[in-house]
Amino acid sequence: MKIVSIKFKKGIKKRIRDTQKLYEFMCPIKDIHVGEHVLLEVCINKRDDFQVGRIEKISDIPEDKTTVLPEGFVVCKLPVKDFDKRCESVRKFKREQISMNKKIEKINK
Repeated sequence: MKIVSIKFKKGIKKRIRDTQKLYEFMCPIKDIHVGEHVLLEVCINKRDDFQVGRIEKISDIPEDKTTVLPEGFVVCKLPVKDFDKRCESVRKFKREQISMNKKIEKINK
C-alpha cells in the first residue's frame, strides 16, 4: 500500500492551482503515476462521498510509522488520458446546450 498526495479538481471550470493544499490518501493501486487523475473516497461533513483529484506525490508507508491517518482512499484511476482536455470539451458542450435552451425559450415565449 502507498500514500499519495493529492490536489482536488473542483469542478470542470476551475484548474488545479500550484498553491492548493495537498491531502494524503491511502492507495491500494500498484500501477499509479504522478499526474494521473483518480476517484477518491472522502468524508465531507460526516458524509461519505467521492471526489476527483490529481496525484502530485507517491510515497511508501514508512515502516517505523505505527499509525497513518489518511483523508480517505483512492478508489480507482480515471481511464482518461487527458482529463483537463476532457473537462474543456464538456464545458464547450455545456455552453452550447445552454445557448440552445435559451433560443428554445425565446421561441416558446
